Amino acid sequence: MYDFRKSAYLTNYLIASLLSAVTLVLNAVCFTKYWFRTHGDGSLKTIFTSIVWHMAFAFVTLVHSIYMILIFTDICPRVDCLVFISGNLVYSVETSIGICNIFNAYDRLLAMWCPIRYHQSYHVLIQRLLTCSTLVVSSGFALIFYLTARGAPIVVYAFASYVNLNVLFSLHFFDCSTSLVNIIVSFLFLREFRKFLKQMKTGRVVQPLGIAKIDQLIVYQVIADFLILIAPILTTTAVKYTLQLDWPSKIGPYPITLFTLYTAVCAMLFKFKLEIH
Repeated sequence: MYDFRKSAYLTNYLIASLLSAVTLVLNAVCFTKYWFRTHGDGSLKTIFTSIVWHMAFAFVTLVHSIYMILIFTDICPRVDCLVFISGNLVYSVETSIGICNIFNAYDRLLAMWCPIRYHQSYHVLIQRLLTCSTLVVSSGFALIFYLTARGAPIVVYAFASYVNLNVLFSLHFFDCSTSLVNIIVSFLFLREFRKFLKQMKTGRVVQPLGIAKIDQLIVYQVIADFLILIAPILTTTAVKYTLQLDWPSKIGPYPITLFTLYTAVCAMLFKFKLEIH
């Protein structure tokens, strides 16, 4: 008998593994090519931090997805601790993506509001805050998942089988919160970016081509963030708490699949936009 749920989960893992591989390859090429060349460029440090976190997320997602595919296809036996640890890493590292988006937009916003102080000290402060925030939040969620873990179930479709679903949806709520903050910061950034473009057209401000490309990169990231992450995840969370419908349990962990799609899109943006810097 055809098992729709199992097929839906397997499809999610296949797509996630392919997109994670794309993210890893493109980001590895981009990072190794431009890191040493632009190491002292403060305007790129938050971007490079984002690339590192995207690569970390892509790596653990690739490992977890391939392992789940092997389990679903009966090629490999299920080892509960491996499913839990790899899944825990996927979901906890995923939280860094929204934080990186906020700091990327805020970084460019400060660069426009106070360019002198930004280049003197602010970019260093932002970099340190970004690093600390991502490490603390990711470690915190990993610990929470560990402390609230349930016993090994008979049938396992995903990491969600091992954890309290309320905890898992609290992570989605966190994603929604960071997305909403990102919308506010990005709105301010886009408004300033629009003013900046007008000033450039009138000749009152001359912006280096590389910096302009970074600003455009952030704009494209904001658009991708809204279309790929914010709208679907907000809808998923709203439906869960208003209509009591748990879509991920029926059609697979698509929020993670959407994150892999987003990181793959960002990897292409990093690759082609940073080439001109």
